[in-house]
Amino acid sequence: MTFEKHRRGTAIVTTPKGILVVSSDGKLFSLPGGQARRGENDRDTVLRELREETGLVATSCSFLFEHTSKYYYHKVHLITVSGDATPHQEIKYIAYFTGANVPLLHSSRRIIERYQNTLYKNETENRFNQEDYNITLREERSVEKNNIPIFITNNSNKKYQTKKRKSYLKIAIAIILVASVVYFITNQSNLMNFSSFIQTQTTTINSASGSLWKITNNTISPIITSTGISVTGRYKNYQLGIVKAPDGVLSDSYGNFVVLINNINAKNPTYSQLLNFLKSDKTDQYPYQYVSTTLGSYYGSAESNVDIESIKEIIDGTKQQNTPRICVDFAEMLYNNAEKSGIRCAFISIQLSGYTDPYNYGIPSNTGHCLDAFNTTDRGLVYIDDTGISGGGPSNCDKIVSLKIGNSYIPQSLFPEYGWDSTWSNSGIVTSIYITWGGNWNN
Repeated sequence: MTFEKHRRGTAIVTTPKGILVVSSDGKLFSLPGGQARRGENDRDTVLRELREETGLVATSCSFLFEHTSKYYYHKVHLITVSGDATPHQEIKYIAYFTGANVPLLHSSRRIIERYQNTLYKNETENRFNQEDYNITLREERSVEKNNIPIFITNNSNKKYQTKKRKSYLKIAIAIILVASVVYFITNQSNLMNFSSFIQTQTTTINSASGSLWKITNNTISPIITSTGISVTGRYKNYQLGIVKAPDGVLSDSYGNFVVLINNINAKNPTYSQLLNFLKSDKTDQYPYQYVSTTLGSYYGSAESNVDIESIKEIIDGTKQQNTPRICVDFAEMLYNNAEKSGIRCAFISIQLSGYTDPYNYGIPSNTGHCLDAFNTTDRGLVYIDDTGISGGGPSNCDKIVSLKIGNSYIPQSLFPEYGWDSTWSNSGIVTSIYITWGGNWNN
């Protein structure tokens, strides 16, 4: 069977969080873009589709290449934008691709791979060009040694002879030697003191752990520990990630950044495996305790302000994560418990409008909420809300919810209990959804 292929404008938008991808159902993501209208050129097509799907306005747009898929002739453009992407029209989900963190359509994956290969090729060519330049310099010096004129331009009157260049070189060397002698004489005592200091600290450097060091006020101290976790985010079989939402880095009720502990060997579960995990996990049994928190100011990157030692203890099982109090805490704990159990998880942050604040906590009608998602192998993407209940209620608060922009947020109990309604109260209308697979660490 043959298909008529259509011309499609396809956008690659790179951000610090990854390459922007979109989805209408949250199961498979693709690069933004769409089919060209009659008489519309490729550039206008991709800019229009990007704006219609994400609300983004381009600040620059350059054509990259053409790619042919089963149904489309993709006209791929690299676009820089201002502002943050939000789902529009048929697009209901926004995500950022960083490697294998988001399920992609085959055509989008091939386009991204081709784009990344192009970047690698350009970097390689630049490196080779630099090597060729260095080789040329070495050849020129070799020619110069044999007293042969070099650097001959097309204008025969502009020839730089070896003899003149050697004279300049001798003068420069003489100046450097004189300056070095003067500096050494005037700074001899300081040089001797520094040499003595280095000698006395040699054993300290050799015996201490650390891969990068700094010397200040006659003190040697490590900048990066031997594990390098603060830089790489890697510890044992786990990769750390923080949640970078459109309005900043997400923090918990204790004023700490949310840290996702990703098991590199975790796999997508079947729906039955997910239910068994949720039954055994106790996250939902903590009571909800509303607290209003604000993350204080901090210096450096968010990653550099994470308590790495505490995270290591949580991974090693020698310390428990902070008791969850509000939705972001529950979502973080369930995520990390799932990953430690070998089950791949996603962190979800949403915005709601029309929240009624039934417990009179002072929560505004337009508010945020956090939950988790699991891409099951037999039932697709499943959204789980594990937030506990305030006051009396069922002993189990594992809830499943159908998440879609424009729909009401009404969770259903996964394990209903006698005497309690299995349908939870309406929390408002979903206005935006952000999915984080793995999070980001220093990228």
